Amino acid sequence: QPQDMFILKPAQVDTMADRAFLQDAFVEQGLSATALNNYLECPWKYFYRNLVRVPEKPTSSSLYGNALHNALRLFRDIAASTEKYPSLETLLGYLKDSIDQQGFSPASHADAHKKGIRALTDWHGRHEQGFEFRSICEKKFEVYLPVAGGEPPKVLLRGLVDVIELRSDGSVHVIDYKTGKHKSRNELEGKTKSASGDYKRQLDFYCILLELAGMERPRELTLEFIEPDGKGATATHTFVYDEGAVAELKETISRTAEEIYSLSFWDNRCDDAECEYCALRVMA
Repeated sequence: QPQDMFILKPAQVDTMADRAFLQDAFVEQGLSATALNNYLECPWKYFYRNLVRVPEKPTSSSLYGNALHNALRLFRDIAASTEKYPSLETLLGYLKDSIDQQGFSPASHADAHKKGIRALTDWHGRHEQGFEFRSICEKKFEVYLPVAGGEPPKVLLRGLVDVIELRSDGSVHVIDYKTGKHKSRNELEGKTKSASGDYKRQLDFYCILLELAGMERPRELTLEFIEPDGKGATATHTFVYDEGAVAELKETISRTAEEIYSLSFWDNRCDDAECEYCALRVMA
C-alpha cells in the first residue's frame, strides 16, 4: 500500500555496526533532564524521541511555551542591563515579536497572543516588588558526570536553565518556567497516584549541572507556572537544595547511562499497555 511508505519500521540491532552507531549517538548526545525522564517513563519513548530523534511536528502549546519563555528572557536581559524594571508595554512588545516568530497558523496566532497578554500582564504585576536584577537567563550547560566503574566512563549532561538569579544576599536561586496546567506540590514530587516526579527530578538535575560547571550550589529552586488558571490563581512552588535527592539522581543517571550504552533495555517494555512507543518497537 502507498501509505506503508510512511510507516516506521521496527527498531533492530542486527550488527555490531548498528550497536556502535547507537553507542556513538548516545555518547555524543548525552542526557538532558527531559531525555532522562523519557527513559524512566519508557525506554522506547527515549529511544525514538531522543536517541534516534524521529521528527515530530511542533504543537501549538509548545510554540506558545517557546514564545513566553523568549519574551521573559528578553525582559530579564534588559532589566539586568539597565537595573530598572521594564514597563508592561516592553514585555508585551517582546511577546508579540516572539509569537510572530513561532510559525502559528492565523487562528492559533490570535489565541496565543490573547492568552499571552493575560499571562504576562499578570506576571509583570506580581514581580515588580522584590525583583532580582542580577540574573543569567537561558544558561546552556554541557558537563560530564563520571560513571564509577561503568561503561561509558562518563556521561554528557546537557541542559538549559531558564533563570539563575544571583541574589543580593549572595545566594543562588534557580527558576524554571512552566506554561502548562498547574500542578500541586505532591504532583511535582511524584507523591500522587499518577505522578512521575519528573518536575522535581528536573530541578535536581539542574543542581547537578551547576555543580559540575563549578557554579555556586543553588539554595532554592522554583517551578513557576506562568499562566493564571481560570479563576485567576497562580502557582509557584519553591524547593530547597535536596542533597539526598541529588545524590540519588547521580546514581540513577549512571545506571541509565550504562543501560543505554549496553542496550540492555532492548527487550524491555514499559508498564503502559497502550504505549505508542512500545507498539512502534514491535511493529511488523
